[in-house]
Amino acid sequence: SRLIIIAWGMFLFFALWWVYLQVFVEKEDVAYGIFAFIYCTIALFGVLSGIMTSRRWGGVKTLLGKSIILFSSGLFMQAMGQITYAYFTNIQHIKVPYPSLGDIGYFGTIPLYISGAYFLAKSSGIRITLQSYQKKIFALFIPLVMLVFAYLLFLHGYVFDWKQPIKIFLDFGYPLGEGIYISIAIICQVPNLVDS
Repeated sequence: SRLIIIAWGMFLFFALWWVYLQVFVEKEDVAYGIFAFIYCTIALFGVLSGIMTSRRWGGVKTLLGKSIILFSSGLFMQAMGQITYAYFTNIQHIKVPYPSLGDIGYFGTIPLYISGAYFLAKSSGIRITLQSYQKKIFALFIPLVMLVFAYLLFLHGYVFDWKQPIKIFLDFGYPLGEGIYISIAIICQVPNLVDS
């Protein structure tokens, strides 16, 4: 379809631009800031494409339409996080604070993707039930592994600063939330782990 051709064209354009920056442009050059701002247009194109596609599948009136809208909304939140961080870095020329307004976008992606994965599973006729002990273990295993991996890789020696509860929430919420929507996707893909 035309949307796929446009998406491929945008992808190739940005991939070639990124290679050009890496090979020929100094890291401090303003071209990197321009790239950071303009690069999100591919995500915004994905959002608009998703909304148009969801309308063809019934929009909010159908499970699949809801799923596509939720994934598109998650992508929009991701783009907003990227734009906010690009603004801090390239316009304000400050070290990006953490947590910041950008994290509203980035973290907002997680519940939208979880909901999108859930509605996608339901639209496929898959009932996510955790009746057996084995299914419960598997469903909890992936988010826990991601949390442990994130802890070992990024949070090793983590000091809990209870004066910054939002930072603590995000530090552990990012890997755990991402693990949840990945778990839903994996459970839905493995036939013997779901009841259909």
